[in-house]
Amino acid sequence: METKIDEIFLRLNKVSRSGGGWTALCPHHGDKEPSLSINVGDDGRILLYCHAGCPTEGVLQALNMTFRDLFTKRR
Repeated sequence: METKIDEIFLRLNKVSRSGGGWTALCPHHGDKEPSLSINVGDDGRILLYCHAGCPTEGVLQALNMTFRDLFTKRR
């Protein structure tokens, strides 16, 4: 079964390991070099940050996802 982070990676281009997380091309703007940082928080939520200044909401919209998709399901 795919995890939420795997689902995000499938929707991104040029994903590579960077420090304790990953980088990728930001799907919200015409990225030529990876500017999107992807990490997993201590609580399991997925953290997205575009260093070019794109709002997380815009990145999620380009990925056809919502903020809810960044959180793990609680039982």
